Amino acid sequence: MRFVALVAAAFLTFAGSAYAAGGGDHGGHDDELKPDPHVDVKSTFSGSTISVLAYRSFSKPTPKAGGASTADKLLFEAWLRDDGVARVRLWDGDSGGWRATANERWTVEGDLFCLSADSLSIGAARLCLDTLIWGQVFSASGPKGEFLVKGNWKKGNVHGL
Repeated sequence: MRFVALVAAAFLTFAGSAYAAGGGDHGGHDDELKPDPHVDVKSTFSGSTISVLAYRSFSKPTPKAGGASTADKLLFEAWLRDDGVARVRLWDGDSGGWRATANERWTVEGDLFCLSADSLSIGAARLCLDTLIWGQVFSASGPKGEFLVKGNWKKGNVHGL
């Protein structure tokens, strides 16, 4: 136990001196936390497969027909074809498998990515997300903060959708 405390104290001392020596900029490497230059969402996503984990924020699950309800999170994959069609499949946590693949529509205006959402069971006609891309990953949120999203993308129809 003393060894752990000693190592923790040494780490905190080192980290504090590195912070002070670097002027408070993460040890002199202030470029560590800067995002990549702006990436065009439409050209990046067009012809790509996206895998998305979305968390619904500030809302309770909504009852649906048959006793099911919308979840506070959803996981889906979509192949975003160049013609504006998205081949989408949604993970069904209750059954432990993917639902049948459905055709949806997708658009991008600036950084706002929108996907028609009939197959997503979110209680809205479209899922729209303000999107920021870093390399092969992206983060996003709904314009009103109703969804928080973490995802990744890769060119091509990766999952055979």
